[in-house]
Amino acid sequence: MSASALRNSLAPLALLCLLLAIPDIADAQDSASADSGDGQEQPPVVGLPNPTGDVEVQYADGSKFVGRFNAEGLQHGFGKYESKDGTIYEGQWKDGKRDGRGEMRWADGRMYIGDFKDNMFHGRGKLERPDNSSYDGDWRENQRWGSGINRGADGSEYVGQFEAGLHHGTGQITYPNGDHYTGRWTQGRKDGNGKYSFADGRVYDGAFVNGEITGKGKMTFLDGTIYEGQWSAGQPDGEGELRTPSNVVLRGEFSEGFLLEGPGSREAPDGSGFVGEWKDGKPDGNGRESYPDGSWYEGDFASGLRAGSGRYVKDGEFTYDGAWENDQMHGFGVLTFATGEVFEGLFKDGQRHGQGKLKYPNGTEITGLWNEGKSPFGQ
Repeated sequence: MSASALRNSLAPLALLCLLLAIPDIADAQDSASADSGDGQEQPPVVGLPNPTGDVEVQYADGSKFVGRFNAEGLQHGFGKYESKDGTIYEGQWKDGKRDGRGEMRWADGRMYIGDFKDNMFHGRGKLERPDNSSYDGDWRENQRWGSGINRGADGSEYVGQFEAGLHHGTGQITYPNGDHYTGRWTQGRKDGNGKYSFADGRVYDGAFVNGEITGKGKMTFLDGTIYEGQWSAGQPDGEGELRTPSNVVLRGEFSEGFLLEGPGSREAPDGSGFVGEWKDGKPDGNGRESYPDGSWYEGDFASGLRAGSGRYVKDGEFTYDGAWENDQMHGFGVLTFATGEVFEGLFKDGQRHGQGKLKYPNGTEITGLWNEGKSPFGQ
């Protein structure tokens, strides 16, 4: 056959090659789509067999294909395609489409090595970018889908499951600042049970919702403090327990900042504690405070201090029933001593001060003005 006749017989095959599409992959976290980027409209300049038995087709715009064709004139088998923009694909073809194992390089430095199907990344493969980000794992129709490893340009690394290009299922991620998460994901967000280790030493083990610490979980701090209970948007919110390094235990309804709100309690190893109402992390309202020496107070509190009306009992010494202010006996009250003496009158800053009456067990009474704890007789 003459060279002219050979060129004429190959021209239809080369024209069919013009219909090929070159895939381009978007950000690996999102879906990737196919993009031809070739768009030749010129017929090939020449099509001739080469010594290996492949056919080489040179296009007028500078792009080129070297490989094999099937009986229908479509690329089929192994072949190499170089586009005018510098994109190169070398690998398997099937009925005119990239299909099977192959390698694709872009002029901007991106590279994919792996499986193709119908011109798309499909199967197992690795995509690398010039910014040092990459994905190595399973693909489905140009999207990360299955299991894989994704490395971000910022140094983050995710190892786990994907669906539709997003973290989905079980996986673990390490962030550039040293934070680490292992657990469940839904459509790219932490969702379900997981464990998050912070670079500052905190560790959270529990529920996540839509990427945030929400639900029931346990936070352990570097100093040994532990909070276990309900969370919302990364903050304590609801029933929980806070245990300090000194084994002081707080129980009740917590709010932002690990502060008790509403009914709650505090227990300490020395026997002290509080049961009652809280506000902004302090006793506020009605409650009962126990002290290490065995004494106790039951009554009103304000901002953590005894204030209002209440009873203080110190076994073996005295009982006070009356008004309080700024954690001191202040106002009218009744002070009953273990010896049987009873004082009724005014108090100021924890001392008898003002009009009062002192009764003795033998019936003797002293009435008058007390001054900073001293009786009308100066005693």
